[in-house]
Amino acid sequence: MNREINPEYLKHWINGRADTSTLRSSIIGYLLLLVDFVMIAPLFADPFEAIYFQILIPPTVLLHLWGLWIAVAPYKNQVASELYMGIFGVFVTVGYGICSMKMFYGVLGFTTPLYAIALTAVYIAGYYVLFKRHFQNLSSGYYYDHAVIRAGDKKNSGLKYASFGGLGVFLGNLVVGMASGNTTIGLLAGLFLFFAALNSLLTLSIHRYVLMKRYPELTIIQRKPVKKTKEASSQIGNNPEYISSTGTKSLVGDEEE
Repeated sequence: MNREINPEYLKHWINGRADTSTLRSSIIGYLLLLVDFVMIAPLFADPFEAIYFQILIPPTVLLHLWGLWIAVAPYKNQVASELYMGIFGVFVTVGYGICSMKMFYGVLGFTTPLYAIALTAVYIAGYYVLFKRHFQNLSSGYYYDHAVIRAGDKKNSGLKYASFGGLGVFLGNLVVGMASGNTTIGLLAGLFLFFAALNSLLTLSIHRYVLMKRYPELTIIQRKPVKKTKEASSQIGNNPEYISSTGTKSLVGDEEE
């Protein structure tokens, strides 16, 4: 066991994922909205440049195939889904950055490499800060202590910092667009990077996957809900060890999707 992190902190964060019953709809929704509509559709807009299409389409196809494989049997693939969501977050974040480059180089006609260099530096610095903050929160018990804080005037820390970072790059791109005489393109490029900052939080799922594989004894595998029959109801009523669909014991309905 990791001596630097309280096992309770690890267990809480490992199992702090979304309910598996929503996994199928989440994957399909993310693919259709965040990838197909927001990222891929703008690639066909004028001026069409094959370079961006060639960079983004192959990983997009792979993510669709992988996502469908997980969606077919979400309860069976719930551990692998964490790795998928993490890689999905990396792809979407980088993909939105590439879309913003198309706006500046393809539409506004920029030729200087400074925008691409600056954007790469921002991405590297952003991921460094994100994971550094994440490891600090995990080891200090911040996630554990703030588990129930989700409403009112108390906000999620990770989302807050991602929102501030996204707002910064959004305003920066808007200013560049205004300076070049095309505020609309600057606005669109800024929105791409704002969404990239928000979706960067998904990449933390890669660390959750690593911990789930390293500490299987701390991982709670969710069970598929079972439709109760008369016979099953009788068994459940007569056996006090039966636990709900998200528990680890079940006398009936152990069949995975």
